[in-house]
Amino acid sequence: MLAATVLDPGTLDAMQPEWDALVYRDPLATAYQTHAVSVGGWRIDAAEMDLEPVVIAIRDEAGTLVGLAPLAIWTRRQHGIPWRVLGSLSGTWSSAWDILAVPDREEEVGALVLKCLADHRHRFDQFRVRRVRSDARLAQLARTAPPPLTTWRTPSSPVGHWLFVEPGWTGINDRLSKSYRRYVRRCRAKAYEDEGAELILAGVAPHEAVRRLARLHVARWGAEKSELAHPGRVERFGDLLKVIFDRDQGGYLEIQTGNGEPIAALIFLRLGHSAVLYRSAYNPAFADLSPGVVMEADVLDTLIRMGMTEVSFGYGNDPYKRHWSNATREVCTVSACAPTARTWSARAALAAFSRTGLTARLHRPWSYAVPGRLMGY
Repeated sequence: MLAATVLDPGTLDAMQPEWDALVYRDPLATAYQTHAVSVGGWRIDAAEMDLEPVVIAIRDEAGTLVGLAPLAIWTRRQHGIPWRVLGSLSGTWSSAWDILAVPDREEEVGALVLKCLADHRHRFDQFRVRRVRSDARLAQLARTAPPPLTTWRTPSSPVGHWLFVEPGWTGINDRLSKSYRRYVRRCRAKAYEDEGAELILAGVAPHEAVRRLARLHVARWGAEKSELAHPGRVERFGDLLKVIFDRDQGGYLEIQTGNGEPIAALIFLRLGHSAVLYRSAYNPAFADLSPGVVMEADVLDTLIRMGMTEVSFGYGNDPYKRHWSNATREVCTVSACAPTARTWSARAALAAFSRTGLTARLHRPWSYAVPGRLMGY
């Protein structure tokens, strides 16, 4: 018989060996779900906002970890109404969240996670996880399991999709159309032959790698939009990357000019034979060199040589991704509201506000906090 417990936050570091062992045993796990990314992402956000970890661990009769649901609660105030959201532990620092489970115990693990959420329903108003793969365990539970909460909702159509490349050839350029292949070759020739650029694969310390990436990210998006504009966040992201490097779960690539100035940089995550393009940026001063195209070609070639058989470009349908990818996976949002008096009163207040006609002027966070029924699901 399996047993579920909510872990004390102080025990999360000690969980690393069995956490990652579970990730490697789970055939549906992704590089986003490793201990380094999950706990490291939580630490980045916890330094700036109140995040209460709710990590559900499922163990078998022998005490072996067979399931895990790393979640966290944070509070958002919407028009004066505090709304407690239960979502991914790592927040915006990972995607493709799902319940981890060993094969053959998936149904038991899923049932226990649902029961644990029901037992702790007084702690949150809404359970909401975005960008869940449609074939994920959580999505399947949301469609089929008897809900312990008021509603489990998934959109009738996907809110987006992931783009993948599944290499089965030597050299990424064999995948491309002839016209785009010629374009990639011209971009590479201009960068490497005309400008004397070079690709750096190793030798950059993790904190220095993040600082370089942050400079490019701020130059590309500006201080107001860049997630890496805050110096403290850069250092915490460097801590996360150091753990990833130490555990051989990712790497850093950079294209430099002949005098060592960064043109483009990218961080990737890896798990087994799959990889995720995690964070990237380029210097807009070198836009005429098409640094994004050159970096995509180089990183995919590099990952193929490393033995990767699947590379994820992440969420979004950007045009450049369609050139490189040969497969897609749909994603959805899973949302549920806790059946408590506080939740119902908050829902009524938010619904009353929506009837005032002011909804047209609300910003994007509104749709994140309002329960599924009010979002038109």
